[in-house]
Amino acid sequence: MQDYQFLAVMCCVLLMQTWCWATAVATSSTLNDFSASVKIGAILDFNSPIGSFARKTIELAVQDVNNAHLLNATQLELEMYDSGSNPVQGAASAVELVKGGVVAVVGPQSSAVSQFAAYIGKEATVPFISFGATDPNLSETQYPYFIRVAPSDVLQMQAVAAFVGNYGWKEVVMFHMDDDYGTNGASKLSDSLQRKGSKIVDKVAFVPWVEKDGIDKELSMLTNRQTRIFIVHTQSDVGFLILQEAYYLNMMTSGYVWIVTDLVTTDLGSLQFDPKVQLYTQGVVGVRRYIRHSQELHNFVVSWKRSYPHLSLDLYVNQNNAYGLYAYDAVWTAARAISSYLNDEHEINFIKPPEKPTQSGGRSELAQMPIFQGGKTMRGYILNTSFVGASGVVKFDETGDLADAAFEYTNMVGRSLHVVGYWWANNSGVSLKLPPSTELSILDSAPDEEFFLAHDGKPETSTNMSIIWPGGDALTPRGWVLPKNGRPIKIGVPRKAGYTELVQVTINSDNTTTYTGFCIQVFEAALKYLPYAVPYTYEMFGDGLTTPEYSLLVQKLAHQEYDGVVGDVAILADRLRIVDFTQPFLESGLVVLAPVKNKRENNPWAFLRPFKAQLWITVLLSFIFTGSVIWILEHKVNEEFRGPPRTQLVTVLTFIFSTLFFSQREDTRSFLGRLVLIIWLFHEVLTSLLTCPKPS
Repeated sequence: MQDYQFLAVMCCVLLMQTWCWATAVATSSTLNDFSASVKIGAILDFNSPIGSFARKTIELAVQDVNNAHLLNATQLELEMYDSGSNPVQGAASAVELVKGGVVAVVGPQSSAVSQFAAYIGKEATVPFISFGATDPNLSETQYPYFIRVAPSDVLQMQAVAAFVGNYGWKEVVMFHMDDDYGTNGASKLSDSLQRKGSKIVDKVAFVPWVEKDGIDKELSMLTNRQTRIFIVHTQSDVGFLILQEAYYLNMMTSGYVWIVTDLVTTDLGSLQFDPKVQLYTQGVVGVRRYIRHSQELHNFVVSWKRSYPHLSLDLYVNQNNAYGLYAYDAVWTAARAISSYLNDEHEINFIKPPEKPTQSGGRSELAQMPIFQGGKTMRGYILNTSFVGASGVVKFDETGDLADAAFEYTNMVGRSLHVVGYWWANNSGVSLKLPPSTELSILDSAPDEEFFLAHDGKPETSTNMSIIWPGGDALTPRGWVLPKNGRPIKIGVPRKAGYTELVQVTINSDNTTTYTGFCIQVFEAALKYLPYAVPYTYEMFGDGLTTPEYSLLVQKLAHQEYDGVVGDVAILADRLRIVDFTQPFLESGLVVLAPVKNKRENNPWAFLRPFKAQLWITVLLSFIFTGSVIWILEHKVNEEFRGPPRTQLVTVLTFIFSTLFFSQREDTRSFLGRLVLIIWLFHEVLTSLLTCPKPS
């Protein structure tokens, strides 16, 4: 009996152990399949319009990734930090995220915070995928673990330069932040403008905490400048403050042009229905990223309405806030890379950094950060990621930037923003048509031929966009006006006595002066081709009775008594050393000599052309008269001048004509005859010496 009880107890124990083991295995399998998670972080400014939208899109993206089971049974966890656009606070947030074991970070939002965070990512080998940092100097070479899904300012500044070049404006003034984001953006814009034949004549840098008085001071000084094209590349709050103060200083009137970059344009799209914002932004032109309507964007909208039914998407999307879509795609980029990382059976491990004691003997906060062992591999998966997201094609180049991007130009008119044109990376000019549809298979395709530029780099024809400029003017501003403290340029004009076809100065009866002539017409016609107005006044040089001394006129120009001289001034070596001359427009600088066939070259009477008929008759009569005088003086004493009348006539004519060649046969014997002959020969020699040959 005891044996049976013992066997029963043992069977119960074995059954209990078997059940416990099975339960443990099942529980372990459940934990491995459904409880495993991967952490990512996010750094953004919760209180900014961009950050508030990006915060919701990041949360939505994590939810969509988990619902799509992209990571199979692994869940994507999110840990967010508010940087407040403060670089120090952002750096501290990055350190906390790395210490918390994140494998990737979405953000930071701003370029200033990104520089600190990119350094931390480099030390911890944790990739940072920014959706808002556009500083062109945040390159993959300097910060290998910094990647961005937002286009670099290199492309944006090319779009701004293309807009300026489309209207032929040559000089602009730029406002930018006094940090790397603003300075580097201004540098890239300067390079892009130079390729368009334009330049930045003045740069004004503002600190983030600038006040109205500082802005008013700078704007007041710029009202005395000639340039009226202003480009604002600042943070949105500073940009709106600049536009507001410009409105109060009457710098939002006709003749002015205001161009704002993406940060200001993005917030302007969100605040366009604010009456105060509408007041001081009328006519402002904005540049922002173009978001094509696609199935992926539609899916995002559907997901948004399902997750946030109480929030109107019109306040965020509708081309107004592309940065929120960048943040959404940044999460999907990280999720796709994590999926590839896990599918290739890589492990997520963090190791302690090597000992780096500080001078005080302790260890700094950065030195205590763990290092992600698979960071380099994860970075490679991110760079190789390519897909069509809500913001468009997400594909990275070798520097960690987007491989392709398109921008659109907006115009604030009335109560809303209007899209007036487009620009994309493969096309250097401005277009009125939508950018070509870009899919992964045709990423490198070229746009339509009608959008190409001419071979000289200039647009074949300018694109006339329907823009209402500040002041409600539809006519394109020239971009250059006479400043308040300026003066018209003084043009010296020589007043001379003769040859007035080139320059003529006439003093009228009403004491007004009129300047006419071919040189004046050329000068005034050249001014009409300038893309801006040039006020000028003429000032005569000379009394009009004699020809003035042109060298003195040139010296006055060299001494800046005149701003220019218009007239028939010869280009001499001594003058060329002190002033500049235009290209001569009266004679060509290149002359081609070609033979001209004379239609009358075989005319036997060509020798008669040098003299007119009256002169030939006079010469003939002088010969006959001289011959008659010689015959009268010689026929009584010289037998050679005697004989029949016919013989005497022939003798006289042959004698006088042969004197031209000193070959007359007859001799003169009388003194008077010889005297007449000597006078006649002297006359012939003197005439031949004084006769000027006809020029050819």
